Amino acid sequence: MVYEDAYVMLLRDPVRFPDGRTGTYIRSVSAMQEPGCVVLPLLGGEVVLLEHFRHATRSWHWEVPRGFGPGWPG
Repeated sequence: MVYEDAYVMLLRDPVRFPDGRTGTYIRSVSAMQEPGCVVLPLLGGEVVLLEHFRHATRSWHWEVPRGFGPGWPG
């Protein structure tokens, strides 16, 4: 663990890159136990997706944009 506060944990994972080199990869994990939600952003009437490489699966994935914010009150 590299960093932790009430909202996020930053982890540094050892990885092996496709060319065989080793290194590290920083990933963030929500530190909150509350369930999350997804808001689908629209642009010109179409849902916005991002293509993102995930080292855990060693492949590209289509994902909705994400972020962190304060928990829902109550």
